[in-house]
Amino acid sequence: MNQLKTAAEHLQRLRHERDVRALCQHLLGFDPSPRQQEIIEAIAYEDHDRLAITAPTRYGKTLAVAAGLCLLILLNDEPIGIGVISATKGQAKKMRDYVAEFVVACPLLEELLELDVGQKDVERLTKEVSREKLTFQDGKTFEIHSAHGKANRVMGEGEEVLVIEECALIDDDTYREKVRRMAEGALYEISNPWSKHSEFFNSWQSDRYHNIQVLLEDALKEYETNEDWGVDPDLVEEQRERLDEITFTVQYESRFPDDVEDTLVKWSWIVDAVEASPPDPDDHPVDQVQYGMDVANEGTDSTVLIRVEWRNSVATVTHVWSWQRADTQENADRAEKRIRETDGLEDWDLGVDAVGEGKGTYDEMADRFPDQVHDFKGSRKPSKKERRERESLDADEYRFKSIKHEAHWHTRDLFEDGAIRIPDHADLRQDCSRSRYEIKRGKVHVHFEDEDNDSPDHFDALTISLFPTDRFASGIQVEPAWTA
Repeated sequence: MNQLKTAAEHLQRLRHERDVRALCQHLLGFDPSPRQQEIIEAIAYEDHDRLAITAPTRYGKTLAVAAGLCLLILLNDEPIGIGVISATKGQAKKMRDYVAEFVVACPLLEELLELDVGQKDVERLTKEVSREKLTFQDGKTFEIHSAHGKANRVMGEGEEVLVIEECALIDDDTYREKVRRMAEGALYEISNPWSKHSEFFNSWQSDRYHNIQVLLEDALKEYETNEDWGVDPDLVEEQRERLDEITFTVQYESRFPDDVEDTLVKWSWIVDAVEASPPDPDDHPVDQVQYGMDVANEGTDSTVLIRVEWRNSVATVTHVWSWQRADTQENADRAEKRIRETDGLEDWDLGVDAVGEGKGTYDEMADRFPDQVHDFKGSRKPSKKERRERESLDADEYRFKSIKHEAHWHTRDLFEDGAIRIPDHADLRQDCSRSRYEIKRGKVHVHFEDEDNDSPDHFDALTISLFPTDRFASGIQVEPAWTA
């Protein structure tokens, strides 16, 4: 009993001094590195209600988060529910196992743990901490959950602290529709930075989140100080030789990769298109206005309408509208309303993806504006311009599978040449960054990550708005995108 009293008094002093290293050493039997201490302190003292954390593989970020959660239980005088959600139950159990080790090592945590009946022997304690939910005194709980795939039900509602383990591996729809909605209090996201078109990257970019990024150079410096800290440089070099560049960048350099090898539109081009200023309207009048419309076909698809205006050979996306699936009449009415409000009845063109549900919308809009509405059918042969240029190419040069792939490549060219400006629109950015290409039998094929489950509606609408009906560039007239 005296031992517990002494420990409690020592805890209060260290708590007041925010001496995270000493707290971990004396209470948890764990000596954290300096950057681990930063993670632990942010969680234990609840300094931020939103955290995004990334660190090299084998650095110990999950261990640091577990230590922070244990200190949070010890330092918090109020009831608190802690939930850990991961893409699979196995990933969440890793966090639970670290917490269990700290409970066994810490007399104060062990004393707080509620056991059913009987003596607190080692066997019963070991069994208790292996459960998916740990219940402590004073209304404190720790529980793990799974968000496997597109789970219909994810538990964890009502917990004051929600930790998302390997956030980037959770399906984006599940994350948006279920996981994030459960965050009634603090939300801590932990992940390797796998992709810039993920909810984890969106959090990383948000001003609401406090980011903790442990870089490889940080981990190596810590190892030089103490070989129990950081990451072993021999392991790093071994993995550098074994892994491809993208995987090494993500897992060890702890950076979001700019691109993968087959990226159609590079992330750096997207950033440039967002940050660059459009041509000055006082110096450059509008040369052309064009709309592109991609019509929802099924499921969670959206109908997207994008407006582009051209000034001085630069395309600027001025408006992005979207709505959930609607019938033909409603799609046409909504599109006409937005076009009328923005440009009136003249001096614009509209391209509509006239395939599937889009065929009816095109027919309706073409009846209303027969000279300004054009049907884009992606399965058609490449445009006459591309076919003319093809005749002058060597036999081994690439060509496009269809006009849709040609139009996608045209969009790529505009991004690469810095001839496009886009708003900072999350769905548009993500669709652009999901685009991939490959060359099969001499023909370019464009595809998108997870397009079977998540149609690239915004990129398709953008492509149609950019593939012009009548545009001059470098003295070459481009054939309309919506002619055979």
